[in-house]
Amino acid sequence: MRAFAGSVQELRAERDPRLDPLGERIAAFRLRLERLRIPVQDLDLEYRVAGVLNYALRNLTLLVIGLPLGVIGALLWILPYRFVPWLTARLTDHRDVFATYQILGGLLFFPLWLLSLSLVAYLLAAPWAGIACLMGMPLLGLFALAFQQWRSEVYEDVRVFLLLGFGKELRRRLVSERDAIAGEIARLRKPFLSEAEEASSVSDLS
Repeated sequence: MRAFAGSVQELRAERDPRLDPLGERIAAFRLRLERLRIPVQDLDLEYRVAGVLNYALRNLTLLVIGLPLGVIGALLWILPYRFVPWLTARLTDHRDVFATYQILGGLLFFPLWLLSLSLVAYLLAAPWAGIACLMGMPLLGLFALAFQQWRSEVYEDVRVFLLLGFGKELRRRLVSERDAIAGEIARLRKPFLSEAEEASSVSDLS
């Protein structure tokens, strides 16, 4: 899409009257991709059986290993994780200072929460439990955040796969529209390019 936009800007500088319908076509294509949440570069992905099975096996393994640790980390930190935004929302409704308040609240409440749970484990269980809590809780919290990010990425990968891998007609229409737009831009730019630039332009757009 950046290549499309850059080419349109170059043509706009030439005041070409054909730019308006082309700009509307590009905007409609971009809106369609945004609604489907499909990156334009994913239109050229080739889904092979071996690659799909390898991806599924790898991520299922990560799920089995990571889910228990992610759940433990989330449960250990859920109270300050929810409390700080809740408190910040009641202290200010100004968006420019909301993030600052959240950072300050996190710097205050997260260490307090860590020390409190570590002290409870130290007093009620054993000294080693308190030390383990102090050392392990931050790692489990970071793992929970990483697991959440990984889960979101896998969800998007699977969603795009279901749309493009099984929706072959949808992929065909999207690729056809993208190539048609690229061809139109290349045709409009052709009078302004040398032969070398023309070959490079067509390669960049497609």
